[in-house]
Amino acid sequence: MVLITSISTARLKPNLGVGLPTLLTLHSRYQTMVGAEAKRRGKSFERVEFDGNFEEAICKAIRSKLLSNKAMLSSLIDSNLPLTHYYVYGYSDDNCKVINAGYEWITEYIDSVRKSCQQREWKP
Repeated sequence: MVLITSISTARLKPNLGVGLPTLLTLHSRYQTMVGAEAKRRGKSFERVEFDGNFEEAICKAIRSKLLSNKAMLSSLIDSNLPLTHYYVYGYSDDNCKVINAGYEWITEYIDSVRKSCQQREWKP
């Protein structure tokens, strides 16, 4: 059994106070974009140095997305399937490429949220 989901398409409620105003503003303006379209649009923005802990900021955003999407969080909690972060290029079976994205710290963080919820027997 495989659970496939895209956290990138999950809506984020901006009132959760994760301290990421730029990310939240961008998300609310461009939340309909995913994949290659979002990447192209992102490259058009002026590059800005991030003066905080990048991994910590991304983990806070992931946590906020999970808390904003009860169905996704419930599916995560109910599963013990391994997590993988990957990119899919192409839109048809005969023209599709799947690449491991790396960034194991992302899946490790999501798994830590899952295990913490399971240990506490917490459900959204």
